[in-house]
Amino acid sequence: MSVSEVSAVHVVATHRVVSLMLLAVALIVLSMVIGGPYLYPGVAIFMLLAVMRGYVALATLALSRASVGTEVSGRVEGERIEVRFVIENRSLIPIAIAELALTYSEFLKLVEGVRAAIAIIPSRGCVEYRAVFAGRVGRHRVGPIKAVVRDPLGLYRSKEIEIGHAVELRILPRVSEATVRRLLVHTRSTGLTRLRKPGPGIEFHSVREYRPGDDIRRVDWKHYAATQRLMIKDMERSLSKHPIPTRCDTPHVPRTIRYNTF
Repeated sequence: MSVSEVSAVHVVATHRVVSLMLLAVALIVLSMVIGGPYLYPGVAIFMLLAVMRGYVALATLALSRASVGTEVSGRVEGERIEVRFVIENRSLIPIAIAELALTYSEFLKLVEGVRAAIAIIPSRGCVEYRAVFAGRVGRHRVGPIKAVVRDPLGLYRSKEIEIGHAVELRILPRVSEATVRRLLVHTRSTGLTRLRKPGPGIEFHSVREYRPGDDIRRVDWKHYAATQRLMIKDMERSLSKHPIPTRCDTPHVPRTIRYNTF
């Protein structure tokens, strides 16, 4: 880390700094007016402020260069979608107080974990940030992590920085196996469904008397031989279900369902 990089980090003083600076000035003025050992405490306070400000600048630069790894588990509606961020501090500067806030899509519901946390990241160490969401169909973004660095005394803080990259979640719809079973039961392999009404079809429905205009090929000659009356065989009306090709673009669909033709 060069001096120019550290000096370029934006550090904000809190109200405590103003109080300590007034106290330090008062001690120095008092030592100049009446003498006594008041000069050294005043100078020590100014040195403490300078050290804390420099530390916040160094820690902020270290956090901005930290390595952030991501891991996602769960991709289907109704499952627990777990997102893990591993923040690794590769520098020799320990980060005493890092305020972390996770940004994510407003359509996701956080069911486990916290949206904001305070972390202590040792030098050459790492911490894990874990969040669990309720799955909702669609594309969602989780991250990046917004961070603010503070010194242990709470005198200075850095401006808000972003670490890591956003993770895009593609949550797929859940497959309803009950609907598939009903389709297999009520639909024949030929794509015909019986309506239990007289009409064009291939299944026998009932017998009725002959009416002018009926097709002579539908006459039931067995009934005619027994009763000497022309009887017509009515067939059961069938509805043709034309197959609709569907592509199941997900590995979570069972293999038997994915390769069957309805």
